[in-house]
Amino acid sequence: MGDPKQSTTVARARAGLDTCFPDGNRVSIGAKIAWVAVVVCLGGGIGAGPASASLSSEHPGTGGADVEAPMVPADAPVAPGSGAPASRAHPNPVEEFARGLGIPVATLTAIVGSIRTGDTAMDGGMDGLALIPFLKRKAEEYLDLKARLSSAQGKDPKVARMRRDALAALDAGQLDKAQWLLCEAAVHVSDARDAKKKAGQSSDLIRWDTLQMALLLSEAADSYRLQSGREAYRAAIGLYDYAAELLAPIDDGISRGYRFQQVRVLEDLGNEFGERRALEGAATLLRTILSQLDRALAPEDWVRAQNTLGAVLLELGGQGGRTKHLEEAVAAFRAALEGTPRGRPLAWAGTQASLGDALVALGNRERGTRHLNEAVAAFRAALEEKTRDRDPAEWARMQASLGGALAALGNRESGTEHLEEAVVAFRAALEEIHRDRPMAWIKTQVNLGYALEDLATRESGPERLKEAVAAFRAALEEIRRDSSPGEWATIQTNLGVALVTLSKRESSAEPMKEAVAAFRAALDAKPRDRDPVEWALAHYNLAGTLLQLGAQTRDPEPVREALGSLAAAYQVLAASHPPHRVAPACHERIDTARRVLEALE
Repeated sequence: MGDPKQSTTVARARAGLDTCFPDGNRVSIGAKIAWVAVVVCLGGGIGAGPASASLSSEHPGTGGADVEAPMVPADAPVAPGSGAPASRAHPNPVEEFARGLGIPVATLTAIVGSIRTGDTAMDGGMDGLALIPFLKRKAEEYLDLKARLSSAQGKDPKVARMRRDALAALDAGQLDKAQWLLCEAAVHVSDARDAKKKAGQSSDLIRWDTLQMALLLSEAADSYRLQSGREAYRAAIGLYDYAAELLAPIDDGISRGYRFQQVRVLEDLGNEFGERRALEGAATLLRTILSQLDRALAPEDWVRAQNTLGAVLLELGGQGGRTKHLEEAVAAFRAALEGTPRGRPLAWAGTQASLGDALVALGNRERGTRHLNEAVAAFRAALEEKTRDRDPAEWARMQASLGGALAALGNRESGTEHLEEAVVAFRAALEEIHRDRPMAWIKTQVNLGYALEDLATRESGPERLKEAVAAFRAALEEIRRDSSPGEWATIQTNLGVALVTLSKRESSAEPMKEAVAAFRAALDAKPRDRDPVEWALAHYNLAGTLLQLGAQTRDPEPVREALGSLAAAYQVLAASHPPHRVAPACHERIDTARRVLEALE
């Protein structure tokens, strides 16, 4: 193929990948990106090293070997550390976590390093609660790629050596080296294929080389997916696309499989980085797949495309999209159900649950209850097949989803029946959602707390409020401020609100004092320089509770503190452009606090 001229090809690759996400009308991704994958291969991969490096038998540098040790959330089995050898009495937590995932420590370090450096999904690193499932997913992707690289593929000794070396590089945490090797192997096979074409050799041999080249391109794409970065994901998208284009005339089934992988990375790009254009591209690609697919000849792929399209549209609708996206998601899941017989109970139940999720999202956009009632019916249908004995984890997830739908329904009704059913569902879910799944545990406890608070507003006693307080505190036991400050502050605020109501209902100052502590904790996690308005609102909440505590205990000191918090809050809220809607109420509360203080003094 000649000298690739790295600096030119890598620049062209980057520019070409940007055309996948043009402003204005969406266009076919396949037509825009196929050539880009070629120059990515020739250029050694986006971000693979200096543009002047050449494609030769000498490999590039170690790359990921110098990545810092992973910063792992405190609520995970891993704690921050350097990865140094541990004593027998104190096993290295990084090694323990890597062993639990089934991947080498160096690979885990490199994956986490891709989150912490460069183009990351979140400023300052990924949120602690999100990190654990992210790493589990990456571990599954690594293990799948390792199994493919370990299998015997083809008779070319050079390709076999490159694939072995790529696997060794992955195990050493040298992701860029693995990417480079697999791309170079694809170029080598492409050269061999071109030579056979010129020599007029058998079409079967050429076909085999094409299959081998597509396989190597997909493996290179898999290695890029192990990282978390826009450029890495876009490189993977391009490589999958090129593999699909190569095989379209030869084997449309395998080609379609690569298209589905392309969609998955577009989803990752959209979900992790909030890139709506990536999700729109995924939806466009899935619609193209469906338009070219004969449902009678490939029913499973048709159902898969409908389910995936529903999930993408649901995500689009959830990212501030139009209600139309949610309506289309519901339609896609219902279409998938048409092709999924109940004789395949687990698949049928999974689609019913996805339909329920879409109906809840749609119902939350509307005033009526029709879609929420349909969501409840969908989750209950799913639970008929996805029983606790069959799959405890999925059963629990569906119980939690059912609880959410029932709680949303109960909020729109004057009675308590649906809210009581929501509480039952959340508590059932918690029987199988344990603390070793912190995200699910925390979310379910918080939702249980919300439902109990809502029930409490329709009852006169304090019991539901006490149960809500217990649920919020249980959630706080599994979340750390340093790893998830935003979520931690939100739960502290929820706890404070429940305690204020409990204090009033019991005519007791003790819950009010605990509420003050909760609001102070929430305020501490919201520094002014990060978000001045959120900081001001936290002061406003704290001041309101302090004011009530001072009036309740006839103590002027909390009222003086409330005045200070209100003055700080008002300064920020009134200075916003335009002034924040809470600014007038804050000013009125300052006047009230002054009158209360005068009366107490």
